[in-house]
Amino acid sequence: MQAIFFDLDGTLLDLDINEFFPRYLKKLSQNLADLMEPEKFVDHLLFSTKAMLENTNPEKTNKEVFMETFFAPEGLEVEEFYPRFEKFYQNDFPLLNTGYGPVPGAHEALEVAMKKGFDIVLATNPLFPREAVLERMRWAKIDDFPFALISTYEHMHFCKPNPQYFGEILNRLDLSPEKTLMVGNDPLEDLIAGKLGIKTFLAEDYIVERKEQLPADYTGKLQDVVSIIENY
Repeated sequence: MQAIFFDLDGTLLDLDINEFFPRYLKKLSQNLADLMEPEKFVDHLLFSTKAMLENTNPEKTNKEVFMETFFAPEGLEVEEFYPRFEKFYQNDFPLLNTGYGPVPGAHEALEVAMKKGFDIVLATNPLFPREAVLERMRWAKIDDFPFALISTYEHMHFCKPNPQYFGEILNRLDLSPEKTLMVGNDPLEDLIAGKLGIKTFLAEDYIVERKEQLPADYTGKLQDVVSIIENY
């Protein structure tokens, strides 16, 4: 084994994305209400998010896709909007924490992986800027772990459930898929890693309900992955 990939929301962090995302959209849209009507803003943001999810161009980062689809169609001024985005993530995004914390077993799994000499990767869907990811890492109390890579929209070119997302991480870290384990709570977005030959563990603590569910090599509570890592 060379590396363990960990999803963040619902895997290491006890955050239900279906509960969190609407609150995030509401707070962000209200924060920028003087620049765009909130309902229109939410529709526009979701359109750009969809564009990132569907991007297959390896020459464009997710941030570049977002910038092109969010600003250009509306003739919006990047210089006016973007500093407000950055200010929001620095000052207001942290206020969305309503008591989130690490999922039981999160720290132990990371520590065991490190003791075994494996690279640890934060394989969260790169739809957010780095500051928003780092903040959620602070909520999970994992911000001091030496991750070999943290996937954010600034430097990644694909999103889950595109298998190329995992392929990009493998290539960047020069990893063999058969010597890599993906740990996540989404039976589609995380288990799609198996299409590349990556071993998969479905964490059932905050499992995402999906109509389409892919097979996992292992399943259980996050705490159960500790013994699996120890035995590699």
